[in-house]
Amino acid sequence: YFLDTESKDGEIVDAETDDQILNNEIDMILRTTNRVTKLVRVDRKLEVDVTSTNSVVVWSFNTLAYDIGFSIMHNNREILTYQRYNSHEKTIRGSFEAASAEKITFLWDNSYSRWRTKTVRYAVKLLSKAEYEQAVSSIHELKAQSLVHRKSRDHMKATL
Repeated sequence: YFLDTESKDGEIVDAETDDQILNNEIDMILRTTNRVTKLVRVDRKLEVDVTSTNSVVVWSFNTLAYDIGFSIMHNNREILTYQRYNSHEKTIRGSFEAASAEKITFLWDNSYSRWRTKTVRYAVKLLSKAEYEQAVSSIHELKAQSLVHRKSRDHMKATL
């Protein structure tokens, strides 16, 4: 059943949502990027700066345990507003286009914690707009091929 679109109980598995598709695209783009692991100690913050020149910035992170605050700044304005994420339960991902050549700051905030150091695993990749569009196009092509294969398999199963 793990190869089929059905669960082990025979129920049809729902099609991917738009968020799942976006998450899969980000995961595919970052699959060859090394993830960095850092400790964010109690009452501390971790800042990671990258410089972008007309790039698409693709990123993801998770914590091994517990939540953490996170925000992204570009040109002294928030790209992603500060929020605490339960990133130990699911990976947090995103992408955005950075048009100017300025510093982008990824900020993981553990300053609110009094007892727990957090372990953050993150990946950040800068792509030209053309590279990003090519990657997304390739991913959609792979998904279309997979869908054709799945429909063909379902048709064959139905005729048996």
